[in-house]
Amino acid sequence: MKFRNLLWVGVALTIFSSCKDDGSAVVVDDTTKKTEENTGPEPIVVQEVNMSLINKLTATWCGPCGSWGWTLFQEIIDETHNDAVIMGTYGSSTSNYYNPAAAAFKQAQAPSAGWPAFCANGENRTAYSSNGGIYTATTKTNVVAEVAGFKAKEVIAGAGYRDTIIDGKIQLDVKTKFFKDGDESFDYYVGAYVVEDQVVGYQNGQGSNASHHHVLRSAMTTDVWGVKIDNGKTTGSEFEHTFELPVDATWNTENLEYAVVIWKKLGVKYVFVNAYQDKE
Repeated sequence: MKFRNLLWVGVALTIFSSCKDDGSAVVVDDTTKKTEENTGPEPIVVQEVNMSLINKLTATWCGPCGSWGWTLFQEIIDETHNDAVIMGTYGSSTSNYYNPAAAAFKQAQAPSAGWPAFCANGENRTAYSSNGGIYTATTKTNVVAEVAGFKAKEVIAGAGYRDTIIDGKIQLDVKTKFFKDGDESFDYYVGAYVVEDQVVGYQNGQGSNASHHHVLRSAMTTDVWGVKIDNGKTTGSEFEHTFELPVDATWNTENLEYAVVIWKKLGVKYVFVNAYQDKE
């Protein structure tokens, strides 16, 4: 979702009046409405829905990423946007838009894959031919099917958030909730991420003024996987946390989006559980 300022306004006092024939005013109702007290922001609602996570693992120097990979990504966005958090994930250290979160996602989701690769819910869904090529139509089918299948599954845990930018700092107030008991073998984490759409810059195959889609800009925590959900993982358990991150001077705040991802951890591996992004 693009950044929105939240403004809480009291109801103005109202006086109804009319005029006599001589032009003087006569009060016909001097009852004033009670001014609403400022009760703060609305509570965060956690919807019982599954939302997928799609990562296009890409690089600005990569020719295929800007040719058939560019077209394929747009087609995937068109078919899944309402049901998935989508990230253009520039995980190569020599690419523009590189950042540690993008590098971590590349390493976790497709460590041996070339560029581009298309991942959904933490797994590489790219369809490779026997000679190392990529079947684009099958890759799209794989990603779209994963998103649709995940949407229909039982919701274990979900998240919601409220976003503001105050004095040049993003503040994301996040609530996570368990709708079913979590797996006792795992610790659960919640991560928050900043994404920017329509980032104009160089892309091999597209030129110097390409509009990059849903660029993963940063995790909002030092650990890219977020913070541990430390108050239980049983049905009805809730966890609230506030994430903060300074706005980078190169980011266009009008095009910022925010994403929350719930992970479960076993050993050193983080497994996707659910994601959320405000699509309004």
